[in-house]
Amino acid sequence: QPSLHPQIQVTAQATLVSLAHGMELRNLLPALLELYPSCCRHGNDSLLQLFDLVATIVGGMDRLAVKTHLSGWMRFFLMAMDVRRTHPLLSVEVEDKLRHAIVQLVLKLSEKQLKPLFLKFVAWVDVVLPGHQGPSLPRQAVFYRLVEQLSAQLRSIFVPYYAHILPQCASIVAWGPTLSSSFSTANDEEDDGFFKRPAKKQKVAKEVEDDTSSLKATVAEFVVQALVGCFSHDSEGFMDKEKFDEIMPGLVDLLDVAESQPTLVSHAVTALAQLAWAAKSDLLWKPMHHRILMKSRSDSAGVRLAALRAIEQCYTVVGEEFLAMLPESIPFLAELLEDTDATVETLCHQVIKQIEDISGESLDQYLTA
Repeated sequence: QPSLHPQIQVTAQATLVSLAHGMELRNLLPALLELYPSCCRHGNDSLLQLFDLVATIVGGMDRLAVKTHLSGWMRFFLMAMDVRRTHPLLSVEVEDKLRHAIVQLVLKLSEKQLKPLFLKFVAWVDVVLPGHQGPSLPRQAVFYRLVEQLSAQLRSIFVPYYAHILPQCASIVAWGPTLSSSFSTANDEEDDGFFKRPAKKQKVAKEVEDDTSSLKATVAEFVVQALVGCFSHDSEGFMDKEKFDEIMPGLVDLLDVAESQPTLVSHAVTALAQLAWAAKSDLLWKPMHHRILMKSRSDSAGVRLAALRAIEQCYTVVGEEFLAMLPESIPFLAELLEDTDATVETLCHQVIKQIEDISGESLDQYLTA
């Protein structure tokens, strides 16, 4: 009966908690591995309950249990992290619960235990599956969202782990120019219907293309958010010139998709400011600043606005030291003060005011010269 359902649910949850605390892990872990495929078939609620149970079990483990059963948990989580690829219609909450359970385990690991686990995850996400031309997008989405969360939890402790994924991150942020291609393709097809493929084939192909483009944008967004964690917690000079040069161009070029991917570009602006903070060198700031300034001459008002926001954020995060970049920016700011887009012009006034507040000097004489 419907009225009994909540009580049954409470009883079931209590039973699961009893299992988590009362059954030996050597018996429970193999059962969880066998239970996972069945939970996938039964959908969201079953997986949510399973990952809640796993988090409870992991949270109750002592150091000896962690050491004894770490390889078993590795197998379980590597299997479960494939959930987006194998069951794409499941809710986002399922992945949230899974990440929470993984973080519970990570927080109990020593550095000696964490590194091999993380490298297993890296190998898993980088593998090219049969029939694919590159790493799986669903796997990348799950992995880089996990990296973002691990960075938030472990902060500076986790920064060195980015050495194992920075080249992959650089490759993904370099997708920027392709992330708006589906929009132009759609518009081109609408403009000239004569060359359209048969409607059914076209619809299916377009849906696949849109799904892929959307997932690529999602992966890029998660990567940029993960990079923000790396840069903002880098207090030991991890982002040296070599790493800076590897990641910076792609991040700046993401500003070009401001019109079609505003959320991604908002994260990219934050990442650029945090990268400037991590670099702590005007020798590194200069090429990044110049590349951003050149975006301010784009034909797109959205891109010009994004470039201004990036400069604004750099001054906000870095502060007075970033004034070393001011001389080069003066002619660009002077142009933007006369921008045909009112929003760009307004933001330019705000940025100039911000710089004046930091420097304690009016820029009028330089901007009107």
